[in-house]
Amino acid sequence: MAENTKTKCIIVEDEPLSAARLAKLLELAHADEFEIAEVVLTADRVSESIQFHLPELVFLDVKLNDTDAFSLLKELGTFSFQVVFTSGHREYAPNAFRIDAVDYLLKPIDARELAQAIEKFRRRRHNQRDHYEAGLLEQLTVVSGDKKIPIHTFTGIEMVPVREIVHCAADANYTHLFLRSGEKLTVSRTLKEFESLLGKMGFFRVHHSHLVNLREVKAYNRGKGGVLVLSDKSEIEVSVRRREALLQALKGM
Repeated sequence: MAENTKTKCIIVEDEPLSAARLAKLLELAHADEFEIAEVVLTADRVSESIQFHLPELVFLDVKLNDTDAFSLLKELGTFSFQVVFTSGHREYAPNAFRIDAVDYLLKPIDARELAQAIEKFRRRRHNQRDHYEAGLLEQLTVVSGDKKIPIHTFTGIEMVPVREIVHCAADANYTHLFLRSGEKLTVSRTLKEFESLLGKMGFFRVHHSHLVNLREVKAYNRGKGGVLVLSDKSEIEVSVRRREALLQALKGM
């Protein structure tokens, strides 16, 4: 099964017709790139929806029921998604750009303006990933001994010792990091990015969805591709085409 490479987005809009128009524009011109995880029609559902779906992009109506988008974002605190504001009024635009919004679209939303906003999002994401990866490489190179990497999560930033990571699991454009402590961190980065950073530090990608710390392998059970048993008692399937390379890597540990 191929990795889902579509970008998850959420539409937050209390006017059903406006929400339907935006969803239709996305589906008509950008369905190959974006997956609409949910259309949220009430302000009280926003936080729950974001934490459940972990979107990379949120289309956020400025005025929502009895509150506004800026108050909602303040309540969320640190967030890792990008925001495109939507509104029927121009006067909120300065506030939107003060919090580094990708764009501010006036309703009714125009297809060309939506396409321009999406292109801005693409460029920003590309630049952020380049900067993020460069920063991680610097951390891994400069810090000796107990090497740590900064992990940007939904709630903030955690400095995680590399040796504490048991395995990483892909979830579309997100990665779940499972630590020795039993904690799970969810990061808005692909598994491929972590593979490029950790591949020379004893980590091996045994499956399209799993990257494991070979030091945490407790057993290998034979099978079609086999199954690894890790220190946290998780069992990770090994793909057939990666089995031989894995066994060689284990022998070299």
